Amino acid sequence: KGYALDNLGNHTGAKAYYEKALNTDPRYIPALTEKANFLAKLGNYQLAIKYYDKALAIDPQNAEAISGKKQSLDALNQPR
Repeated sequence: KGYALDNLGNHTGAKAYYEKALNTDPRYIPALTEKANFLAKLGNYQLAIKYYDKALAIDPQNAEAISGKKQSLDALNQPR
């Protein structure tokens, strides 16, 4: 639902949905990665990386988190 809200331009609603999902289950990888993607889309790469790292701590092979973190690091022009 957060992803859909974000795509509709309802960033406030998307953020609230991701936070609600993570309050229910802080280890829910889809919510972690979607919130990270959302933050990266807004240019908040540092915070996005923190959420990608949380997802990777649970599942080190999660392709979405690996890719998103790489893109965020590249955007910050930091070494991986």
